[in-house]
This record gives sequence, structure tokens and C-alpha cells, in this order.
Amino acid sequence: MDVDPETRKLSNHQEVTGLFGPRISFAGFLWAWATHQITRGPLFVEVRGDEGRRHTAERFRRLFENAPRIREATDLPDRPEHL
Repeated sequence: MDVDPETRKLSNHQEVTGLFGPRISFAGFLWAWATHQITRGPLFVEVRGDEGRRHTAERFRRLFENAPRIREATDLPDRPEHL
């Protein structure tokens, strides 16, 4: 198990709050998916908690809806310099 040293709570499988998360960056995945560098298929993301799952599902829905506009890395939403 992955426990946060400060909170002593499980720190994995948390809500995805942006493409450039502190633990996992989904930016490369979204870019590769948008530009057909990887085969498109079902995506399974494990998130603890009902609210976190809903927020994560909505975030990914919006990201994938905007994927056709992504051609270069600079086209990715949620870039750190824009936060």
C-alpha cells in the first residue's frame, strides 16, 4: 500500500485533478491518444470515493472531447504555466 507520510492515509487511487498530477502525469497519454500514437480502447482508472470518481470521469470526458484539437504538446489543456 502507498501511504502518505503526512496524513497516514492511502495516497494512491485518488481523484485525478489535472493532466499534470503530483504522482502521475496523464499528459503524455492524452497526447498519444489524441494523435493516434497509441491504439484507442477502453480506459480504466481506479479512484477511491464516489465524489472523486465522478469528478475524474467528468474531467476525462472533457479532455477526450477536446482531444481532436490536440496536435502538439502546447495544445494540451491544464498546462502548469496556465494554472
